[in-house]
Parts: sequence; structure tokens; C-alpha cells
Amino acid sequence: MDSSDSGSYPIKAQKSRRRRSRQLTVICAVAIAMTYIFYSWLFGSILWVFTGPDSVWIPRSYGGVGQRYETQKLAADFTYECDGESSSLPFPGVSYCRQLSAGTTSTIVTWYNGDRYIFNNQDPLGSF
Repeated sequence: MDSSDSGSYPIKAQKSRRRRSRQLTVICAVAIAMTYIFYSWLFGSILWVFTGPDSVWIPRSYGGVGQRYETQKLAADFTYECDGESSSLPFPGVSYCRQLSAGTTSTIVTWYNGDRYIFNNQDPLGSF
């Protein structure tokens, strides 16, 4: 091994580490972007984090029928009773429950900040 070979190895290793670091950064950025896009599709408005959902998609695997529903924000003093326990959606802190009363076809979505939204089970925006 001559002196020119021994000096080039650490530089190659540094370049390789930097390349892996950039690749990991890109992978993380893409994963975050894809997650945000998925939740924007799930809850409608691109500003769902700040404004709450303008629609919600209840997947079949979560007891829904795989359809999207338009939501309306409820007043803080609105009272309701759930038909059984609340079910979680694939989003931390978000749950939904069907209202318990004859002739009511509404479902209540509790948003992660405590706001409540309602939608009519019989009036979907469409299947997905």
C-alpha cells in the first residue's frame, strides 16, 4: 500500500457517510410528505391541522362503509349519546361514534383538540 492509497480511504468513507445521510434525509422528507398528503385526503382540506376536517373518510376496516362524508362543526354545548364505544380512526386522538336515538343517522367525530364534528351516515360524498 503506498501513501496515496491510505490518504484517499478516509475521504471516500466521508463521502459515503454524507451520501447515506442525504439519502436518509430525502427518505424522511418523502415519508413526512406522503403522510401529510394521506391525512389531507382522509380529512379533506389541506389545512385540516388548523381548521379541522371539512370531510372525513371512514374506512371499511374501521367499521365504516369506505365512504367520505361532509362534516359540520358542532357547538360546544351540543349533547349526544353514543351507540356503544367510540372507535378510533387511523390518526392519533381522533375518534368517532354513532348517535344513539331512533331515526338518527348521524355520527360524531371528536377531533384531536376536543372539537366535535357531525356527519350524516346516509349522505356520503362518494365511495373510495
